[in-house]
Amino acid sequence: MKKTVIYFLFILLFQLTIADDFQRPILKPIDRKIQTHRNNITKNRNSPEIEFSVDPVDIMVSFYDYMPGSYCKNPMQTQPENSQPYGYPAGGNYIAFHATENSSPSAQRKVFYAYIDSEGELIITSTITANDTREGFPGLDIDPVTGDPFITWHNVVEIDDTYDCSMSYDLYHVYGEPGHWREPFISIDNPEDSQPSTGYDDDAFIWSRVKVGPSPIESKRRIYIMGNNYSINSAGATNYNILVGIADFDSQDLEQPNELEFIYFSFPEWDNLHYNNIGRLLKDFAIADDGKVAFVGYYGVTWCMQYSTDYGATWSYYEADAKYDLENPLNEDGSSLFVNDDGTPAELFVYPSEDGSHFNALFDKNNEKIIAMGAFGINTEENFENGFYMPAMFYPKIYNYSIENGELVVDVIDLYIEGVDPNDGIPMIPWDLDEDGFVDEFTDEGYISFVTSVASWSWLGDAQDAFFHESLFKIAKVENYFIAIWQDAENVYHNYYEEPGYESWEAKPEIAIAVSADNGVHWSQPAFMNANSFDDNYFEELEGMTPAYVYIADEIKIVAETLNSVTLEVPIFFMDDFSYGSFIQGEGANEGGMLTYAKLEVCYQFTDFFANFQTNLTAGLAPLSIQFNDTSGGNVSSWEWDFDNDGTIDSNLQNPEHIYLESGNYSVSLSIDDPVY
Repeated sequence: MKKTVIYFLFILLFQLTIADDFQRPILKPIDRKIQTHRNNITKNRNSPEIEFSVDPVDIMVSFYDYMPGSYCKNPMQTQPENSQPYGYPAGGNYIAFHATENSSPSAQRKVFYAYIDSEGELIITSTITANDTREGFPGLDIDPVTGDPFITWHNVVEIDDTYDCSMSYDLYHVYGEPGHWREPFISIDNPEDSQPSTGYDDDAFIWSRVKVGPSPIESKRRIYIMGNNYSINSAGATNYNILVGIADFDSQDLEQPNELEFIYFSFPEWDNLHYNNIGRLLKDFAIADDGKVAFVGYYGVTWCMQYSTDYGATWSYYEADAKYDLENPLNEDGSSLFVNDDGTPAELFVYPSEDGSHFNALFDKNNEKIIAMGAFGINTEENFENGFYMPAMFYPKIYNYSIENGELVVDVIDLYIEGVDPNDGIPMIPWDLDEDGFVDEFTDEGYISFVTSVASWSWLGDAQDAFFHESLFKIAKVENYFIAIWQDAENVYHNYYEEPGYESWEAKPEIAIAVSADNGVHWSQPAFMNANSFDDNYFEELEGMTPAYVYIADEIKIVAETLNSVTLEVPIFFMDDFSYGSFIQGEGANEGGMLTYAKLEVCYQFTDFFANFQTNLTAGLAPLSIQFNDTSGGNVSSWEWDFDNDGTIDSNLQNPEHIYLESGNYSVSLSIDDPVY
């Protein structure tokens, strides 16, 4: 009996130890059963067609069944076709992930990498270091010139016993093959690197991300590293302000034994959020090929952006309201659907949900907007103030961040589930999808019935503490095409509540994929992939799998392209979880899962009808000649261009050129027509 008690306590202590570098939820879920109906609104957008071009490939088994590729940065990146300056062929995919190789309580979580060559063959899987230290949550990016991968992760390597961030890179460009990693060095030394910026001596910036882009120094590239603050403020909260490091390098620098020399800084506005306990910051960053850098995200009900146009030398800060008030609907007897604890009608709103915090951000093709994907939640004022949210009301959205007339503008696009017009700037209302102002459907008992959404691979009903961290929202791009990928457990949710017709959906989450053909403005209906052989979206390649934590690479490839369609090559990385739920998060058996690579071909027929255009310039000295290129979708028969928005049509060409003779700010409109209408 005594032996059993000792063993039980040991397991508890072990779980507490390994959980100490999780990002902790700030809100607690309320598991409320909702009266629901299916999403029956007429669809006016196509779904892409998907097939496997490389069937799932086993990489390795891991018993760390939680966020194997980290939270936000995509853990898989694609090399350029050729590595320079020595001309080695490249074109493969590097994947960075953390894993635990066995189920022993003493097994260390380590950072690994895998290399997949350009033909889709797994070449190598290995750790980066031989250190017997706990490592985790790697970030990865590829140098676009050498094809060398940079990986950063956090671990304890100094005698002060604090988490620091380490970095290494593989000298692919020297050897023409993977596996020649530089000796790791500390890329964020906590708290030494941050204290001059924040003034605090207990900061611990971990969960690092890295991106490589152009440098203002000729022939060099600039690497950016970001760490999130793991420390707890005086109010007992973790609000995740950030530390940023910048370093310039060229190919020769990588071949030297010297470490990269980072310059560090933090943002005062976001330091204020953490140390004065104003709000938790949820964000990612994007870099463009013209020197723009942007950190975008939100806290509470506020959009925010740090924006630089000069490679991160100077910054401007912007905020905007991210709260959208929502009318509390009435049941057939006139009572409110949502009520406060005292029975009074609740004040209702929608906002970017904390569940949607695991996203990545990318500039669009023209470097004018930053595209990200997340999800909106529905909540009441009382719930929000008391630290609760409703996880089954969780609707995927696209966020387009831009600066217009000196102000932050965030266009929110319904991705799934959508209203009549996904781009009307009004988040869809799940009980009024036809947007006629009336409730779509009531139950037999007279209660409002509406469409729920569970944009996650996991639904565990009453045990919801792990749900907050099981969602990922990832986007990728090539030219003007964007891919969005996430997971959906809506059918699992209905199975959990034993609703008729959902008997086959136990522990069978779906992968959802949507496509944009116009720089992330208009999006397809999602296509779904699952392992449920009773469903139309069944893929035999997923048979017997529970795909969890699905990631893609930031850069994808165009396989084929016509005037009305595109086929995209989309590599994916995920965990096939051997038991449903995350053991590391306290749900599910300690059976581990298989880390897996595959490659998809996504074909999208973009016959949707919409107006859109691109320009070669957005500013310059008068007189200025600007080329306008039509990128509208659908069977367009005519074009009407108004270059100064004065109501007069200036051109009917598809791709006109216009000369602006006088300086000023000009608004341009394009109207199109379709012979079908």
